[in-house]
Amino acid sequence: METQAVFVAYCVIGVILLVISVRLYYKKTQKDNEMLESGELNCSLIFKKLKSSQCTREDLYYYIDYFFKNYHTLKPSIKQSKDLLKIVCLHKHTNAQIILKTQKLLVDLNPNIKYQLNKIVEIRAGIC
Repeated sequence: METQAVFVAYCVIGVILLVISVRLYYKKTQKDNEMLESGELNCSLIFKKLKSSQCTREDLYYYIDYFFKNYHTLKPSIKQSKDLLKIVCLHKHTNAQIILKTQKLLVDLNPNIKYQLNKIVEIRAGIC
């Protein structure tokens, strides 16, 4: 009888934790969707959308264009600029033109990270 009570208690706790996890995930997804609808994208949301398995070629173009059109509003750090290029390099719908254009635009906006951006592209191309 005692082992059955322990088992039931563990099941109840497991169900409660599952419900809490689902609610937290739903709230976060709902907040992201609200930000998308209102046009309030930030760097982390752009990166999240670009990393998504449902991100299409059109989405890739849209988010890259959005990033550069709103560069001064977003105020990305150097790390975020490098992360954007890494994400673009690894995206399943990318090509050399997109990668090189993104690299050029980032270098134009941040000339001091030119070497680091070149390294990212070289690694992607398999040169080094």
